Amino acid sequence: MQTGVIYARYSCEKQTENSILGQVRECKEFAARNDIEIIGIYKDEAISGRTATKRPSFMQMIKDGENHKFDNVIVWKGDRFSRSRADAAKYKSILKNKGIRVLSATEANITGPEAILMDGINEAFAEYFSVELAAKVERGMTQNALDGKWNGGKIAFGYTLTPDKKVEINEEEAAVVRKVFNMYITRNITIPEITDELNSQGFRFKFGRKLSKSVVSRILNNEKYYGIYRFREVVNKTLYPPIISENEFNRAQDKLKKLRHRTANSKCCIQRYYLTGILKCGECGEFFSGHSSAYRNVRYSNYVCNNRRYKKGCDMDLIDKDQIEKLVACAAYDFIMDSTNEDALIERLMQFGKNIDNPEIAAKKKNLEKSRERFQNIQNAIEHGCGYEQFTARLQELASDIKLQEKELEEDEQKYAYVSPDSIREFLRRTREYLVNTEISMEQIINLVVHEVQVFKDKTVIIIFKYANGKTGSSLIRESLSSEVKQEVHQLKK
Repeated sequence: MQTGVIYARYSCEKQTENSILGQVRECKEFAARNDIEIIGIYKDEAISGRTATKRPSFMQMIKDGENHKFDNVIVWKGDRFSRSRADAAKYKSILKNKGIRVLSATEANITGPEAILMDGINEAFAEYFSVELAAKVERGMTQNALDGKWNGGKIAFGYTLTPDKKVEINEEEAAVVRKVFNMYITRNITIPEITDELNSQGFRFKFGRKLSKSVVSRILNNEKYYGIYRFREVVNKTLYPPIISENEFNRAQDKLKKLRHRTANSKCCIQRYYLTGILKCGECGEFFSGHSSAYRNVRYSNYVCNNRRYKKGCDMDLIDKDQIEKLVACAAYDFIMDSTNEDALIERLMQFGKNIDNPEIAAKKKNLEKSRERFQNIQNAIEHGCGYEQFTARLQELASDIKLQEKELEEDEQKYAYVSPDSIREFLRRTREYLVNTEISMEQIINLVVHEVQVFKDKTVIIIFKYANGKTGSSLIRESLSSEVKQEVHQLKK
């Protein structure tokens, strides 16, 4: 006798446990008629069927199926298993590979080649129904917002919902809201100070709970308090009666914006790592990231290989932040200012530029190759007798796409194929002029000419520079972290 389990699910809180009980009852009757012994029941309550990973009982059933603890999965209808075609195909395939069938208690269970077609049709209908339902719900909620009707969910603090679903002011809670805004916009006071003062005066949140900093912050940012309710692109000014004026709300927002800007600036000034995103480990190829630590009241700033930081096997040493940044900035300055070997430099840059694989062109070549493969696959299908009308239409569509992709690729290859010596020379001239006439920071010089920096365990540093049209030059500069670094170079400053 074969064994089986039942999987039951309902989608929303408006349905009840009775929905599960009804599904289980009909599944058990189906099992009895087909001599299947039920050894377990998995159920997900008030969870949508559109995403499998958000259904814990479903995922546990799949895991048990991989261990082959049963022979069949019985569902009331196919859409109980999943409303997503991708998920249905994926998890049915997992079960099928273990010899487990998915059976419907109320629908025909077809075997043979026809089953593939019927499964596809049923799954498509289930997904269509789910998407259509979501669209209908959104349309209804949008109309509610336009009409000034409550859309469900939690009522904002300061308001109460009447029996006829109208929103009205709760005067006891509204007093707290008015107090918060008044204190914030009329006094030089912080949110934590407001929280402590109101709690000490006996003001409370819902259900008698003490106010918290997050609650006070949410109050100050909630535009419902001056009568604005938003749903998607709809703005309604009649649903929530105002507790404060729009002027009071805007004054609070101005103060909050200034505070956020000041906080962001102070954080930025703590430490800047100028080589982030361009400094690479020469041993494993991973990027470095900034790392700060303190020992005996002394703060150390370094770059650390991310493979070392996340314990993935690299034993690259920490790199001193100030030393590597000064070395790179000084080398960059010298590189761009040195005109004695300009002709040789231009020749080497052009030679290297011919060998660079532009990432945009590489991506377009890959997409073109995929389109050609799809075109060939459909041609093969038609040649083997699958001459469906939709195949022909798709073939014509692909042929048009391929022509367009080929044209774009040809234009890009011509665009990036050649950089003239004059364009590189002009780039160098303008850059030198800028450096001579401008007091430039270390960060600016690095951003201006450095494309990538590689550091090796033997302290060798390879610097790859940018040049005309945003392309990169050759690995022309080799430095060593063991050598002394110049403290100042012309107008270069930290």
